[in-house]
Amino acid sequence: PAVVMSWPQRFASPPRPKEETDSGLKMVKTIREDLGLYKVRLVLRTGQPGQVPEIETITKYDINDYKTKSELTRSKLLTTLTTAIRSWKQLEKIERSRKGLEKIIQASNSLMEIQGINQFAEGVITQLSAFLSLSPEGLLCVEDNLDFGENTPIGIIIAAAGQYKEFVNKRVEELDDKTMVEQITSAFIQKKNIYDENSIALFFYDSLSRRKFVTWIGSVQPMEKIDHNLLEIFCKNISLSIQNVNLIELLKLQAWEDPLLHIPNLAALNRFLSQESSISKENPYLLAVTDIDHFSQINDYFGYSYGNQILKSMSDHLKNILSSEVFISRISADVFGIAGNKKVLKPEILKGIAETNLEIQGGNIFVTACIGYTLLDNPEEAVESLNNAAISLKKAKSEGFGHIKEYDKTLGLDIRNRNKILLDLRSAIQGNQLFLVFQPQFNINDRKLLGFEALIRWKKPDGSFIPPDLFIPLAEQGGLMTSIGDWVLQSALKTQKYLIEEGFPSYRIAVNISAVQLRDPDFLKDIDRAIEITGVDPAFVELEITESSAVTGIDNVVGLLKGIKDRGVTLAVDDFGTGYSSLSTIEQWPIDRLKIDKSFIQKIEDTPHVRIIDLVIPLAKRLSLKTIAEGVETEMQLEKLIQWGCDEIQGYLLGKPMDIAVLIEWLKEKEKTP
Repeated sequence: PAVVMSWPQRFASPPRPKEETDSGLKMVKTIREDLGLYKVRLVLRTGQPGQVPEIETITKYDINDYKTKSELTRSKLLTTLTTAIRSWKQLEKIERSRKGLEKIIQASNSLMEIQGINQFAEGVITQLSAFLSLSPEGLLCVEDNLDFGENTPIGIIIAAAGQYKEFVNKRVEELDDKTMVEQITSAFIQKKNIYDENSIALFFYDSLSRRKFVTWIGSVQPMEKIDHNLLEIFCKNISLSIQNVNLIELLKLQAWEDPLLHIPNLAALNRFLSQESSISKENPYLLAVTDIDHFSQINDYFGYSYGNQILKSMSDHLKNILSSEVFISRISADVFGIAGNKKVLKPEILKGIAETNLEIQGGNIFVTACIGYTLLDNPEEAVESLNNAAISLKKAKSEGFGHIKEYDKTLGLDIRNRNKILLDLRSAIQGNQLFLVFQPQFNINDRKLLGFEALIRWKKPDGSFIPPDLFIPLAEQGGLMTSIGDWVLQSALKTQKYLIEEGFPSYRIAVNISAVQLRDPDFLKDIDRAIEITGVDPAFVELEITESSAVTGIDNVVGLLKGIKDRGVTLAVDDFGTGYSSLSTIEQWPIDRLKIDKSFIQKIEDTPHVRIIDLVIPLAKRLSLKTIAEGVETEMQLEKLIQWGCDEIQGYLLGKPMDIAVLIEWLKEKEKTP
C-alpha cells in the first residue's frame, strides 16, 4: 500500500544501466497512469533536493509526500509509513462503499424491471448474492402473509436457491434447520435484520400491501465483515422495489379486470378476440353484448349498493349458464360482453340471459335484458364486430325489454348514414345551408292572422332536403343543438323585426325550444341577448316546449319557465298529449297555450283520438289556457275543431310554411284581400 522511493538511487552491484535523474518521477507516472493504481500511497525520498523543486514536484506529480534523505530518521520514516497505510485503508473503505452503492443501484434497476412478486423474490436472491459476493446456494426468500401467534412461526417460502429449492411454497416450520427457522422468525417478529457469523436474515416491508418479507442468506464459511449501513440501504431499496412490483401488478389488474365483479373488462375482451387464433370462417365466434333493462332506474330507486348486487348476481348467472369456454366480460356500467365458439355459444342460449330470476339479498328478482349479437370470423375485425354487436343491441332496446337482435348490414348502414348526416350537419351550419320557413297561425273563428311558427329547414348543396325529424335528434345527440337553437331564436326575431320595418303589423313569432336548450344554464341569457339584439317586443315572442322535454332532466323546470315569463315572453306546450306530464304538473306551469299534436288531428275521425281532443280543449279552458291545433288540412277537421271550441289553428288548409321572400308576397296579397 505504500512505496518509498529514493531519487536518484545508486547501487554498486549488480551492474546495471546508469539511472536517469528523473527515474523516480517516471515511476510515479507509470504507477498512476499505466498501472492505474490510484490508491497506492507514494512517498518520494531524494538525496538531491535542490535538483527538483518540492512545490513543483508535489503539484505536477500525484505524490502523497516528499521527504529529503536527511529528514527521514527512523521515527519519521515509521510515522510517514503509518500515515500512508492509514490513508490507504480509508480509501479502500470508500472504494468498497462506492462499489457497494453501485451494486445497490444496479440491483434496484434490475428489480424495478421485474413484474410479479414471485419473479421479484427470485431477483432479490440473485441481487443479494452478487452484493455479498456469495453463490446463490443457501439463499432463501420468505413471505409473511399472516400475523404471528406466540412462538408460532408463520411464513410461506416463495423463492429459494440451491439445496432449498424443494421448500418453495412450503411453510417455514417445515425447514430442517431449526436455527434457520428461529432466525427467520426473529426477523419477522422484531421487524429488523438479524446477523449471525454464518448467516443473516434481512427484513423487508411493503407499506402498500402491508406484507412482510424475510430473506435468509447462509454461507459455509464465516462471512466477511459486512458493512451494515450499506446493507440497510440495500434493504430499503428492496422495500421500495417491492412497492413498485405491487403497483405494476395493481395497474395490470386494473387494465384487464373489472374491479367490482373481478371478471375481464372491455380491454381484456378486445385482447381476447384479437389474439384468438382459432377464429376463422370455418370456425366463427359468436360475440354478444347484453344490457340489463331499466338498470338506471333500479339504481335511482334502490341505490347503487343494490344495483351492484344485481350486477354481481348477473355475473354469477352468466358463469352458471354458459360454458367455461365462453369469455365473459363487463364492458360498461350494466353491459356485459360474451364471446365463444358458435358451437358452444349458440344463439338459443341467449334466451336464458334475456329473461331470468336473480337472487338478491336472499330473495329473487325477475330481470330482463336486451341482447345484440354478431358473428366474428376474423380476429382482425374484432373491434368492428364489437361495434356491430353494440348496434344490434341498440336496435333490440328500441323494440322493448328482453329483446334479442342479430346484427345485419342494414343496421350498420343506418348507423353510418346517421353519422354521415351528423358530419354533414356540422358543415351545413358553417356553410349557411340551414334556413327558416314560417307557417301562419290563425284565429279559428274569423281566420284572422295571429302570427307564425318558425320552422328550421336544411337544404344541401345538391338541392336535396334533410327532414328536421331526422337531423334535429342527431343535433341533440351530437352536441350541436344549443348553437343551432340560439341561431334559430335570433333569426326568427330578426325576421319579425324585418316584417315590422316593412310596414306589417306586429305578429306573434313562435320558436321551438329543444330539451337540450332548456338544460343549458345560459338559456335565459340567450333569450335576453336575442331580444336585445333585435329590439322586438317580448310580448310577441312565444317559445314552444314539448311536455316531455320539460319534465325530463331538469331539476327546477317551474322556476325556469317562470324566468321566461318574467321577460314578457309567452309559453306554449307543443305536441300536447304525446308526452309524460300529469294534470297536476301542467297546472303548475306558467304557460299560455296548449298545442294539440297533429297526429290527433289527422285521425280526427278515429273515436279514441276524438275523445282525447274533446278532453284537452275543455281542460285548457278550465286552466284559462288557449288551444291551438296544428296540422289542419281539411275543412272537416276545421269544422270539428270549431265545434269543440278550439281557439287557434295552423296547417296546410290556411297556410303552408314559407321562406321570407314568399312570406312577404303572401302578406302583401293578403292585405289586398278584404
